[in-house]
Amino acid sequence: MGEFLRDLNWRDERSHLLLNPLLPDAERQRLQALIEGVANLPGHVFLSTSGTVSGTTTKGGRKFVALSKSAILASANTVNEVYGIEKSDRWFLTLPIFHIGGLSIYARAFLTESLVVPFFFKEERWDPIEFVALAKTHRVSVGSLVPTQIHDLVEHRLLAPTNLRLIFVGGGALSADLYRNARKLGWPLLPTYGCSEAASQIATAPLDSLATESFPGLELLPHLQVEVSRQGHICFKGSSLFSGYLNFGENSVEVINPFREGWFTSDDLGVIVGGNLICRGRGTFFIKVNGESVDLNRLNEIFQSLSASPNAVLIGYPDERSGSVVALVVTDAVDGRVMLDRFNAQVLPFERIRKSFVVDKIPKTELGKVKHADLLDQLKC
Repeated sequence: MGEFLRDLNWRDERSHLLLNPLLPDAERQRLQALIEGVANLPGHVFLSTSGTVSGTTTKGGRKFVALSKSAILASANTVNEVYGIEKSDRWFLTLPIFHIGGLSIYARAFLTESLVVPFFFKEERWDPIEFVALAKTHRVSVGSLVPTQIHDLVEHRLLAPTNLRLIFVGGGALSADLYRNARKLGWPLLPTYGCSEAASQIATAPLDSLATESFPGLELLPHLQVEVSRQGHICFKGSSLFSGYLNFGENSVEVINPFREGWFTSDDLGVIVGGNLICRGRGTFFIKVNGESVDLNRLNEIFQSLSASPNAVLIGYPDERSGSVVALVVTDAVDGRVMLDRFNAQVLPFERIRKSFVVDKIPKTELGKVKHADLLDQLKC
């Protein structure tokens, strides 16, 4: 990855496949060889994604978004302008650059000629205490974190360094309770909604939201047109839109065009109210229990407000009689039993936890998102 950044020219026609360095060497070489056959996408960066488009499926393999460098820079330019990013700002980097959350920081810094400070932790593991110390030492002012990292900062009761001006929070839903607790410790959080397909942010809390500790709305950014379909899916088009998907099979690469008249329809559900986007989560996070719709994102927020544990998650589990039931997956059986009763007392009967599982580890992405499909496969084994 370091070699890529040294060689990166945001204005040239070279394309780059960014891979997780933990991938086996043989798999990395296979993907690199296959990408050489994609000649019609010059000046692109290819990033792995789990995102999907309504009505479109891919046949196995690994899926990547194809983002033109110009699309990434279009998103970066908007963020810089809206949030007043200047050359004097110092970006901190705690997110991997093979995800848009990390890569977009370099694009924003390129446009303003700002400095990026990559934070490396002991044993390459995120350390909230070391992060605060390094943030003070390097006097960083802006950057991005994910909710899991915010959780760790709050759990350790760490005060924000005074040199921090703003922190974008993406990579998953940030609960209102966690936001308020972090703001009380001085962390200048701006929650965002975005995705790889849009080269990062689509809607973000405004700067003036930092004047209070109230959970902010997410204002639509001006470089994209955003609508909600009749089915409730968030749709968008504009200068930062990706060029398509690449689906890597065993011996070939399939280029997938998911657009309809220039619009991309995501799997995310939401509504637009007064210029603010309210994301309701992904369609896959809504289940039917005895015919009743259940929002797993909302239930997870309730559960986390009771336990504040990153080692527990609620999922939809197939059930022959009910269609699906709410299931609790934990890494600690004793804690799980206690929290199950407290949670069930606060929700409607069809929202209550009907199954529970104890696992050694909950599979998550590099950004801390739960890999629901992998977790379900693990439970069914």
